[in-house]
Amino acid sequence: MNNYTWNYIQSHPKETKRLLGLDYEFLKALIEFGKIGCISILR
Repeated sequence: MNNYTWNYIQSHPKETKRLLGLDYEFLKALIEFGKIGCISILR
């Protein structure tokens, strides 16, 4: 992921809750879960 929003969130993780309604750590976990889910679906 390489876009303005993702770069901003990574630089300002405390803003994640205000912007997305999710904690930064929860967002990272969702992204990792999505990666794992996509891999298992492709197998």
